[in-house]
Amino acid sequence: GMVALEDVAKGEIVFKIPRKMLLSHRTTSFKSDVIRNAAKEGWSRIMWSIVLERLAGKDSAWLPYFNILPAQYNLPISWNEQDKTS
Repeated sequence: GMVALEDVAKGEIVFKIPRKMLLSHRTTSFKSDVIRNAAKEGWSRIMWSIVLERLAGKDSAWLPYFNILPAQYNLPISWNEQDKTS
């Protein structure tokens, strides 16, 4: 997350991140496996990308990123209906 210390105008570019720096089904080293096995819509492709990259361990270019993440996640994808409405 980020907090703006000054007003940011609508449409103002604050920073740019190259696409290759974002983990997705397009940047994973397992892209052919992900595209072949995952649904075209929803969370499926990114979830497969994360799982395969995590399983690759030290062979994954994303290991430094995974190493700074918390051990447990509380993401909306895992919430039940009651969690979503409370």
